[in-house]
Amino acid sequence: MKKNIIVLLYATFFAMLCMPMYSFSQNTFQIQSGAQLVCNGNIFTTLQDFSLFKNNGTLTSGNGTFVIQGNTIPTVIGSSGGSSIGFYDLVLNNTQGVQLAQPIMINDSLQMNSGNLNLKNNVVTFASSGGIKNETETARIMDDPTGAGQIIITQNLGASSNAIPGNLGVEINSSANAPGSTTITRYCGVVVYSGSSTGLIQRYYKIDPTNNSGLNASAKFHYLNAELNGADPSAAVLWKSSDNGISWSQIVPDARDVTAKWLQKNNINDFSMWTIGSSLSALPVIFSSFNTVCKNDGAFLQWSTGVETNSDYFVVEKSIDGNSWKDIVHLNASGITSDYQFEDHFAGHGFYRLKEVDKDGHFKYSKIIQSNCEVKNISVFLYPNPAEAFTSLTFNSSADFAGNVYIHDAGGRQVRKIPVAVQRGGNIIRINLLGMAKGVYLITLSEKDIQISKQLIVQ
Repeated sequence: MKKNIIVLLYATFFAMLCMPMYSFSQNTFQIQSGAQLVCNGNIFTTLQDFSLFKNNGTLTSGNGTFVIQGNTIPTVIGSSGGSSIGFYDLVLNNTQGVQLAQPIMINDSLQMNSGNLNLKNNVVTFASSGGIKNETETARIMDDPTGAGQIIITQNLGASSNAIPGNLGVEINSSANAPGSTTITRYCGVVVYSGSSTGLIQRYYKIDPTNNSGLNASAKFHYLNAELNGADPSAAVLWKSSDNGISWSQIVPDARDVTAKWLQKNNINDFSMWTIGSSLSALPVIFSSFNTVCKNDGAFLQWSTGVETNSDYFVVEKSIDGNSWKDIVHLNASGITSDYQFEDHFAGHGFYRLKEVDKDGHFKYSKIIQSNCEVKNISVFLYPNPAEAFTSLTFNSSADFAGNVYIHDAGGRQVRKIPVAVQRGGNIIRINLLGMAKGVYLITLSEKDIQISKQLIVQ
């Protein structure tokens, strides 16, 4: 008969346990580079009151159990930028909680005995037969409200079978066609709809089956009270997005149980992204559109509200780089569903967002949109284009000013910033392209409210 082997590592005794392959310092357990920790057999490895478990070597989990335990300090698993750490069974029993600093993979189970697991934008991936055990209100998997932490499992789903893959919280029964291999992603932050997350719970799902038509399925979506984010479970509805979260439609559930904490929808023919939240009528403001067009060398902003109650005013905010924002105008809200507009005469290349402020002082932001409207009186030429070693910005200016030339790649990342002193009259700014990869770039001449951009191809 096999016996369980239990290894207890106490942070208070780290000085007695120092070995060449592991290091113990400041309540930290680290598998050093080149070292290997093997947990084959029925081995229980328990870290008691450690603040950090760090794997710079190799953790071979076998079919052993790793226990994170304590009641004095939270434990961090991993380090930022690290590759995924693999576990067979992982038991969390730290009343102060556990945080992830890098992704983890679990072959069998993640057992939530005590304390929360904060994903901190990281991913937990389960093997097809793995899953969550014992998740409760006081021992749950979570992230910060704006976080993007995820739990993922891929499992084969047949027809007419009630399944809760990985115990992630969505129960699927397809009475017609079998969904087949299905990837379910549970996000532990709050989805943002048209710039707002008001009334939407701190959990949403992406369900991606191989066969995604004619399913005639029912789905039961579970939640925890700690995730409600202001939504009333007795009146909450389902929300569905078929375009990867860009737009969402309200779906009235067919059944609910506020004690067991779930909402159910029947006769679903295809799956996509789903969440739970307040009904449309309960949300103060819903933006139905927000866009910009170039007009008279400026940016003409237009937006509409689909729902508007208790709204006080809108603030149009502008940014050159998409990070630092400033107010450019305040517009009073009408208090009813309305269309709004504003023209920025000094547009150029820039970013815009709306800040909607309620009468009670609460506020939220819209999505961010971008304009690329040239400013009157400055015409910029970029030559040569395409270019290899260098290119030049040639233009006339009606005034002297100090500005910058920014170079962004196709992904929007800034690769260079060049300070320039522009003189009244003709100007030629030579730009060195050596060291830049081939591709498409955006060259932007910027000064205060003036941003003029040209596309450049580097060969």
